[in-house]
Amino acid sequence: TCSPNYAEMLYKKGQLIMRILEIRLGKDQFIKVLQRIVVIALEYGGHFDKPVDWYHTVVSIDSFFNTVTSVTGRELPSFIDLFINSGGHN
Repeated sequence: TCSPNYAEMLYKKGQLIMRILEIRLGKDQFIKVLQRIVVIALEYGGHFDKPVDWYHTVVSIDSFFNTVTSVTGRELPSFIDLFINSGGHN
């Protein structure tokens, strides 16, 4: 487990990273990435009957950014290094 403050910070960092990614990709490309992730989730999660079944479904960072590359044709190694692998303040 982690402290509530740490959990809140991670949640806010995730929101910020997604917003920065939207700005970098553009809204249309960002929406296409999210749509693709939902399609994949529905294909593999079709056996989930109730919303609560989806609660612990997680998309890995690698899988997410592989989808970004697949949908947009753009690889973002500097983005990943700056915002995921470090503190985002280099």
